[in-house]
Amino acid sequence: MSRKSQPVGDGIEAAPEGWSFGGEVWRHFDGHIRRSIPFYDQLHQLIATLATGFSPPQGRLYELGSSTGTLCRALRRALPEAEIIGVDCEQSMVDAARREGGNIDYVCADVCDYPLQPCHFVSLCYCLQFIPLAQRSAVLQAIYQQLEPGGALVLAEKVKRRDANYEDLCRSLLHHFKLAQGHTPEEIAAKDRSLAGVLTPLYEDENQELLQEAGFQQTHLIFRNTAFDAWLAIK
Repeated sequence: MSRKSQPVGDGIEAAPEGWSFGGEVWRHFDGHIRRSIPFYDQLHQLIATLATGFSPPQGRLYELGSSTGTLCRALRRALPEAEIIGVDCEQSMVDAARREGGNIDYVCADVCDYPLQPCHFVSLCYCLQFIPLAQRSAVLQAIYQQLEPGGALVLAEKVKRRDANYEDLCRSLLHHFKLAQGHTPEEIAAKDRSLAGVLTPLYEDENQELLQEAGFQQTHLIFRNTAFDAWLAIK
């Protein structure tokens, strides 16, 4: 298979097994992800609303994998006096987020190595799936250890379904969603090839097991659509 970069939609190009959030991807990221993940903005609003129930007005909140800061800004609107910190490993994303302002602290760092401070709320949306499997437990354990009692984590991930027929149905529904958003079949196929070996989804129950192994005994499914799930995990 050719390693040449191909269009994956919204002015972004990527090679097979070569997806990256670096370079100029930030310019097109927000539009692209909205046209790739159903109810992307609605989940952000749900997360921001949930945060108000787990963080005091002047609490500390983290978004890990903050990209251009869209969710951080939603958290800021929900909690105007809180300390909000966005962490992303791509400098271009961090720079783009900083340009949007909002009195938010952005840090360019690998979430696997970043030392969290005691906090009340953490969002980890569509980020853990890009972390090597062997490191995911440690990331969740670090979050659990630094959350204050009664604090919470929202984990959103692309997932696989145990039932093969349901998995096929979810894939088909997601494909049709992307077509309806204006992506071409060629762009969708090129994006899938670019993510192969880069994004590794788990079965939905495997993500829940990771949360429980990290220490979270209360986990609740708060979102499910096609290939995407999100959980609220409470310490």
